[in-house]
Amino acid sequence: MLDANAASDADLWIAYTLVEAGRLWRERSYTARGALLAKRVLDDETASVPGLGLTLLPGPTGFKLANGQWRVNPSYSPPQVIRGLAARLPDDRRWAALAASTGRVLLDTAPKGFSPDWALYRASAGFGPDPQTRAESAYNAIRVYLWAGMLDRADPLAAPLLARFAPFADYIAAHGAPPEKVDTTTGVAGPNDGNGGFSAAAVPFLDARGQHALADVQAARVDTLARQSAPGYYTSVLTLFGLGWRDGRYRFGADGSLDARWEGRPCAAR
Repeated sequence: MLDANAASDADLWIAYTLVEAGRLWRERSYTARGALLAKRVLDDETASVPGLGLTLLPGPTGFKLANGQWRVNPSYSPPQVIRGLAARLPDDRRWAALAASTGRVLLDTAPKGFSPDWALYRASAGFGPDPQTRAESAYNAIRVYLWAGMLDRADPLAAPLLARFAPFADYIAAHGAPPEKVDTTTGVAGPNDGNGGFSAAAVPFLDARGQHALADVQAARVDTLARQSAPGYYTSVLTLFGLGWRDGRYRFGADGSLDARWEGRPCAAR
């Protein structure tokens, strides 16, 4: 789908992938391209927000609103990706500032333990619900639990995020599956279970909390639902991330670096 506005989450991941590919394959052209895109993210897709500092916006236009308000999407800010770019591109100190505000965006938007798809930040009042999306937690927010679960345990955000989103784990334990939608102002879930991608995204989070049996159940649910009907694109991507992490295919270091778990085998760029 063509869109005149960029998406900062895609730009972040592409920049990170290029920079890490350059490191892993010793290919400087990848690093250079990643660094250029990373600079565009900082230049075009961030704002210096009063009381919050340099903050990632979802795209270049349309997210700085009137009356000192900004619209943010917590799922667009994977801490490990931002830390990884900060580590690889240390000459630009804006990455460290962005990492600092990311913790606020992830933690302060979830007072009931469920991350919203979208939130508003007001310079005078901090974070609050976004009336356009009814403060809903759904198909965007499911990624927040995935990012939290895949953080290295030494990351300073790992423990606070695992604790803040404990109600998400509690809901799965009580109902057997993640909720498709939650009202983040009340913590009340809607009537439907999330699909297999939601369960896949929950697996690293549950494992990180030590709830391994519950993670096993969610991994099995992914397989069961996939046999019943072919998963769509988004479900497949969440499954690739969540179950790939569980299978030990990759990890993220405390500095955000990618450990591709190639078992010491050389991998050269072609």
